[in-house]
Amino acid sequence: MITPNSIMGPCLIILLCQPAVMDAQSVDSSLEVSPQLADKSRLSTVTWGLGLDWDVGIAAMVEGPSGSVVLAGTVYTNARSTDGLIMQVSSAGQTLGTAHIGRSDQDNLYQLIRTSDGGYLAAGSMRSVVATGYVHDPWILKLDRQLLVQWQYIYRTAGDAWVAALAQLSDGKYQVVGTRTENGATHSWLLRLDKTGGIRIQKEYACEKMSTLARAAIFPDGGCIYLSTSWPYDDKNHPVAAIRTDAACDVAWAKEYTGGNHCEPEDVFPTASGGFACTGGGGAYTPRKWWFVETDARGAILRQYQYTGEDPLTRPSFCPATDGGWLMGGVYDIVFDGTDNLRLLKIKADGKPDWAKYFVGAAEQPRQMLPMKSGAWTIGTFQASIDGGRAGLYRFSSSLDPCAIYEPQSWTVGTKKLKLKSRAIDVTATDGAFQRLDANGTTSAMTLETEDMCVWNRR
Repeated sequence: MITPNSIMGPCLIILLCQPAVMDAQSVDSSLEVSPQLADKSRLSTVTWGLGLDWDVGIAAMVEGPSGSVVLAGTVYTNARSTDGLIMQVSSAGQTLGTAHIGRSDQDNLYQLIRTSDGGYLAAGSMRSVVATGYVHDPWILKLDRQLLVQWQYIYRTAGDAWVAALAQLSDGKYQVVGTRTENGATHSWLLRLDKTGGIRIQKEYACEKMSTLARAAIFPDGGCIYLSTSWPYDDKNHPVAAIRTDAACDVAWAKEYTGGNHCEPEDVFPTASGGFACTGGGGAYTPRKWWFVETDARGAILRQYQYTGEDPLTRPSFCPATDGGWLMGGVYDIVFDGTDNLRLLKIKADGKPDWAKYFVGAAEQPRQMLPMKSGAWTIGTFQASIDGGRAGLYRFSSSLDPCAIYEPQSWTVGTKKLKLKSRAIDVTATDGAFQRLDANGTTSAMTLETEDMCVWNRR
């Protein structure tokens, strides 16, 4: 673990890191850490906010040791290049360590899980030069509990391939799923890896209904659910295509859900019954009404609701709550004058609204929401601007009151039932054609340069 060196200062504290080039086994480095806000009277709950540097995006986060949060995402290194970001923040909002990893091209991290050995598995994409131009390859890294890279590989196949979900199975193997596009066609894929990143099983699922904007989730037994907006669609209807695979990586069923009026899936999670719960935004163009759907193990719809009231503009982020319900978050408006309203909707296990709040002046859209073991929540956000955008990170109390940051207001939300219907669709399963490579196109382990992040502003 990194030993922090405090920088004392007023309520706005800036962390300065000196860039240092190192190899891939030295991701964790000595960094100075911001102390808590000096004005303790504002912290009636353990609540804090961190404004990250511009051109930083949070894509995934997991709970680390002692209530800390480990983040994965992207940082722009110049106008055209990105690196993968790894960052750890303590339970008190202190930056414990940051690093970005990549090859100075377009390298991004957007998935992260905690592994059984106390370490982490991260995944994203690397853009590589090939004879026909550029391709995007899945990029998978294993980190130890100190965030040091143990191994990392790219997995190349034909066309562009993207990671949609990660999981570690009960036997210790890792499972990675996503989509691949080639010559205008989209295929879902699956990789089952051993503990050193070696490919043990690979499958591909061809379905003409699937689009590149796919969401996926992995069940504890290795089964998967893939969701995407279905093709073709018109201005009045966005069908949703779903493929369910079993523990043996065979197709269990495939369906298309119609009648939802632009029901574009945003997030999906497996349920204990073997079904799935998903959410998204519906409605032609804007405004987009949020919706929630839950199915059984065979894909039959158990409950489906659309939430009425003031219309949010963005599709919602979504995650399970510790009480069996769900939390949804989004933004009411997108303008560049700081008047956007961050909105959170807590729904019960049956999909009915529990409570709804919005936060005036919180000009940030939730991108990742993480329930903590303590009952608190950590929410990663993105703030749009004319020049681009920036990421933020907030710790909320168990009641989701960010009293040290913004004053919550009541938001009236009602429900009405959706009218989705399902029908079977065709899927063809084949063996995949991924090859594990390093950055130079060989099968040895990758060695990439990393360097510290620079300015982090605490607010």
